[in-house]
Amino acid sequence: MLINAAAQTIDSVEYFINTDPGFGNGTGIATTNAADINDITLNINTTSLSNGFNNLYVRSRSSNGHWSLTKRWLFYKDAIPAANINRLEYFIDTDPGFGNGTNVSITPGASVSDVFWTVDLTVLANGFHNIFIRSRDDNGNWAITNKWLFFKDIIPSVNINKLEYFVDNDPGFGNGTNVTITPGANVADVFWTVDITGLTNGFHNIFIRSKDNTGNWSITNKWLFFKDIIPAANVNKLEYFIDNDPGFGNGTNVTITPGANIADVFWTVDITGLTNGFHNIFIRSKDNAGNWSITNKWLFFKDIIPSANVNKLEYFVDTDPGFGNATNVPVTAGADISELAIPVNTSAFSEGFHTIFIRSKDNNGNWAITNKFGFFNESRPVPLNIKKAEYYFNTDPGFGNGTAITFTTPIGNNIADFSFPADITALPNNTPHYLFVRTLDSINKWSLTNVVSFTKSVVVPVSWLSFDATLKNKVVLLNWKTSSESNSSHFEIERSIDGYRFEKMGEVKAAGNSNTTSEYEFTDRLPVKGMNYYRIKQVDLDGKFSYSAIRKIEIKTDVPLFVIHNNPSNGSAVIIKTSITPSFVGIFDMAGRKLKEITIANHTQPVNLSGLPSGTYHAVLYKDAAVIAVEKIVIQQ
Repeated sequence: MLINAAAQTIDSVEYFINTDPGFGNGTGIATTNAADINDITLNINTTSLSNGFNNLYVRSRSSNGHWSLTKRWLFYKDAIPAANINRLEYFIDTDPGFGNGTNVSITPGASVSDVFWTVDLTVLANGFHNIFIRSRDDNGNWAITNKWLFFKDIIPSVNINKLEYFVDNDPGFGNGTNVTITPGANVADVFWTVDITGLTNGFHNIFIRSKDNTGNWSITNKWLFFKDIIPAANVNKLEYFIDNDPGFGNGTNVTITPGANIADVFWTVDITGLTNGFHNIFIRSKDNAGNWSITNKWLFFKDIIPSANVNKLEYFVDTDPGFGNATNVPVTAGADISELAIPVNTSAFSEGFHTIFIRSKDNNGNWAITNKFGFFNESRPVPLNIKKAEYYFNTDPGFGNGTAITFTTPIGNNIADFSFPADITALPNNTPHYLFVRTLDSINKWSLTNVVSFTKSVVVPVSWLSFDATLKNKVVLLNWKTSSESNSSHFEIERSIDGYRFEKMGEVKAAGNSNTTSEYEFTDRLPVKGMNYYRIKQVDLDGKFSYSAIRKIEIKTDVPLFVIHNNPSNGSAVIIKTSITPSFVGIFDMAGRKLKEITIANHTQPVNLSGLPSGTYHAVLYKDAAVIAVEKIVIQQ
């Protein structure tokens, strides 16, 4: 049997309202014959329709005489007469009747706004009341009466003459622990010592309240605090490493005298093997119980200072104390000072971005240019071993009461790419649900509860074969395959940074109807630093949708936040792509000299390299004096 199939065109479009007159008997819509017709604008006469809800139906016919499905839209017809507002009135609690409320002076108009007036409350009793407001137009029609609840009260002038507190259990008003104060209308900046020796370790609540000279107590305020005992231990080992962690105990040893507190330790760091530019030095200690401290990190810059007869070097952080008043760095005077490592004490700095400034002075008394470098002061918590995990759906049964997750391998302080079976048979179909997962560590502290949303569905318009996410060359490649599709419209690619709230990134057209393997791909060219979660939303032609499994990619902290294209360059412009805007990019040579500074205003922006000879350079992305990332640029002319 031979079947001839030819492309069809739409040659007729018609509509009708409420009642179907039969195919070909609707009101015709003027169109140009085409295989696909959209963006049709038409005027519909509704004068004969009654006010209220009506249905509009539209359908089309192809050149082979076949009619499409009839589409329906619900609309509401109403006639709103034009009128000016000429009266505004209000009343309190009891309606005196239309026109009998208290008049508010207004300027008549189609819209009345920003009207202020004084309401007399002197005759009202203390307590809750309702104020009602309505308007009338010049056709004599009254608007809906609007209502607001308010509270009238008289607050007497009083002095606070007593302040007390208690922990966890309320002993009754007046029976808390007294706090000595000077009576007054406002008591602030009061400090006192709270004895917690009798409390168990863990979370507690402290409650504070005051009483005035009329005998009235204030609201009782509450704050949560945690009591813990930190065991004393001596530090018996100190080690450091640069850039790459060789493992606990394998860093370069620093000679110290063991003690409970190690301070003012100075040692020489060999940086001769390091390239010029930015590096990180890491320092950590171990106590006599075998516990390692948090690994502290400092950013430093190796540079050769090309100043003749340098006899002084100093640095400061964030705030300039003036030339000669910064922290001195011991140097051997000479025409060239290099391979110098400077220990900087950052213990007093807050966590976050800071800027270190370095400058030198020669024997003529001339100061060099002050160089600055951004760094991030970070404190890292000591990781603990995970000994238990549990999950639950939708409603929290309480810590320890979720469904236990079985581990088949020894548990460490980090669990990644771990899968477990979760029974969803009891959950309703085609309804959004939430899966919650949390872990318990070796000191019985629960982690934050992580949540993932999903929809249980029994309709499978698309049969998934695979969905993979791969990090390659600082971009994330998403690939997925389907074995069959039925009435599928498209795929929407969604990303989340917390695994809970997803945002659409892009869209890929689906095969529609297929019984063979279909392959798709999408590239996320600007993933965020940290964890990136991805899922695919499959959308049917009728608007129904379902989700794929979730895949995650972690962008390590040492992965740059920006990408440079056309690199290496032949001297022509390179293309910088970044999500940090506005920002700045500085071009430095390998000696650390800044050659260019470019303002980055767009996520994708060309940078002109003309005038720079062949060689290797550093492109430093920074914002608000804080260095965000560093990339190399190679020019090969």
